[in-house]
Amino acid sequence: ANDLYDGEGGRLRADWTPLEGLRVGLLGQAGAARIGIPYDFFGAPSPAREQRSRSGLLALPADWTRGDWSVQVRWASAEGAIDLEDADDPFAASAIDTEREQARATATWNASESFWVAGGAERGRELASTSSAFGPGLDGARATTEAFFAQAGWSGRRLRVEAGARRDDHSAFGAETS
Repeated sequence: ANDLYDGEGGRLRADWTPLEGLRVGLLGQAGAARIGIPYDFFGAPSPAREQRSRSGLLALPADWTRGDWSVQVRWASAEGAIDLEDADDPFAASAIDTEREQARATATWNASESFWVAGGAERGRELASTSSAFGPGLDGARATTEAFFAQAGWSGRRLRVEAGARRDDHSAFGAETS
């Protein structure tokens, strides 16, 4: 009897072109869901166990093109939460809350119809908190990521070649180049 799913979601996007070659946008998105979980961790029926989740996103994209150059800039902020509850089992309770912000900029130069070069950077910030019936797990844990990247491409009649490099630096895991 406890196998329900009830979810809603919505999305709104608006674009504006204030000048030739410039497009600015706004994107908003939200969702929520309630899911019944018919069995507990051991496979026994669980008539009251359910998971509730919610999420939200706000993004501001902008694109500019002039001649052989184009620039894309994006900023986004997202948040989410998942809560597990069971009135018959207080040890099943848990909660996860997350927040993320990200900014990214990319510039591309189209040197010719067959050759282009792009480069850019991005920065992200994450925040997470978790808790359960046994206490807090992550209590406002934070992480940041910074990245720089470059890529070039050439295409002929029957062949396309692309090469790129990216340097990521994560506050908890260190830096890596790929």
